[in-house]
Amino acid sequence: MSTCLKVVDTRRLDKALFRRFDDVVEYLLPDQKTAAKVVEARLARFNTNELDWKRICGELGDLSQAELVRASDEAAKNSILQGTDRIRTEDLVVALHERKRASRPADS
Repeated sequence: MSTCLKVVDTRRLDKALFRRFDDVVEYLLPDQKTAAKVVEARLARFNTNELDWKRICGELGDLSQAELVRASDEAAKNSILQGTDRIRTEDLVVALHERKRASRPADS
């Protein structure tokens, strides 16, 4: 037996399509403290000593845990491509901004 889990932004669904889902699980976006922990955990294998956490925390709003992970991965990838294990604040901030743009509904 195969199980398929779909995560969908229900704000974008019309009522007919919405009825096709068996279960809807709603979750809240993480608060700033939880969001920072998600990013910190995802970047645990990298050097984050020089990150400007105050600046980064100001950019964490309105992103899901998945989007925070994707932004963290993008910053990590940039570090690897630069031949270092040090995460740069600017790389992470740019990645967070990119995820915010990508996760915005098309009509915004």
